[in-house]
Amino acid sequence: MKKRVLGLLLSMVLVLLCGCGKDQPITSKWKFVESTINGKTMTMEVYSKMENPTIPSFSTDGKTCKVVIEEMALDGTVEGSDPKHFMIDFAGKAPKMEADIEEDTLVLINETRTATLVFEVDKDN
Repeated sequence: MKKRVLGLLLSMVLVLLCGCGKDQPITSKWKFVESTINGKTMTMEVYSKMENPTIPSFSTDGKTCKVVIEEMALDGTVEGSDPKHFMIDFAGKAPKMEADIEEDTLVLINETRTATLVFEVDKDN
């Protein structure tokens, strides 16, 4: 009886461990979800209704990256060795951004806390 209970408990633990989400790598394809700039939040739905919108974007090879915010395209360098938390340095052209990945979501926040960009993994690509 004890072996059955122990086996059942071990099976449950394995199911729980395997069911946990996995953080995506920063080199994933990311699609825009929403931005908050100077207190004004814009979602993809709002951008899609605009005429000729410049939709925020993020792409990286893990060492360098490009961030597009409104009509400003910034090339940056990825700093840090933690694949879930890193900084992006734009060489003084813009405030650094802190980046956090949790499962399928990437959140970028600038140092001055005036801009936040949220992306999710583009599972279609």
